[in-house]
Amino acid sequence: MAMKVEDAFTQALAASRAYTKETVLGGGAIKGKNCTISNKVAIEGGTRVYFSWTLDDGTEKSDYIDVMNGDTSSIWKIQGKFGAKNLLVYPYYETSKTKYGVTFTINDDSSITVNGTATGSAGQFFLEDNLTLKKGSYILSTTELLPKSVYSQVLNKGTGVAIATIGNNSVQSSLFTLTEDTVVRIRISASVGSTTDNLVIYEMLRYAEDTDDTWQPYAMTNKQLTDALVNDGEVVNNEATVSQELKSNFTYIFSNAVENLTISLPSNRREWEEFNFIFTTSSTGCNLALPSEVTWIGGTPTLDANTYYEVSIKNNKAVIG
Repeated sequence: MAMKVEDAFTQALAASRAYTKETVLGGGAIKGKNCTISNKVAIEGGTRVYFSWTLDDGTEKSDYIDVMNGDTSSIWKIQGKFGAKNLLVYPYYETSKTKYGVTFTINDDSSITVNGTATGSAGQFFLEDNLTLKKGSYILSTTELLPKSVYSQVLNKGTGVAIATIGNNSVQSSLFTLTEDTVVRIRISASVGSTTDNLVIYEMLRYAEDTDDTWQPYAMTNKQLTDALVNDGEVVNNEATVSQELKSNFTYIFSNAVENLTISLPSNRREWEEFNFIFTTSSTGCNLALPSEVTWIGGTPTLDANTYYEVSIKNNKAVIG
């Protein structure tokens, strides 16, 4: 039976209104909600994963997706827990430096150039110093096999024992499994006496379930990106010491580690306007200064070194997470 034109129009209009309403409530394509996995049920050839989320008006929503043949990448996307597949957090723990005759330079694309002759001791550059990896399997890799005497390692920070080693003209990728959550350090080293001539290294740490070894840079998580898009935002290519006046309903993302951060707000701001910024502290922590009239909900926070933070300010009240 054919549908009348006016009936089709009425249905389309109703669907459009429902879509618009859900978008306003935070659940549409323009704005997104974090969802949680509520149940997992075995099905033939895979798992049916149920997930749910809550709109701004309290309405509970749910859906499911079938994950076949052990492919967990869909689950990661649902949870919004991970961004790009490279788990090496950028900015790195160390900045560009010269050590024992070897210069390590961080390039704009987050690759690292190694140059020089290691004298007296091995030249070392730490990409990560306090990275927590959950129980599971991972792969450490580079786009090209590292030459003899140049290698990269994942180290157990507690014991100093190497968990995975690549390079030295022998191994380009290494799969390793952690039986418990582990804090690790990740370094690139040039052996004593070795000479490296402007070697560019693209390194990646990814989940072992991801079989694609195509290099990707580190990216913010889906939640961080959503926050920036919802409020509109700007990525600030900052120095270690930075001062920034914030605009309302706008998210500033400081792309480099911050040692001293001074925030100012417009003098003519209204009580309903919200100000947001995202930053990562340096290896020595961060001195964060807000306008004197702004107070912290729950008291002035203590900022840990090498830690990601989000701050929101509204009606002269600040929260951090």
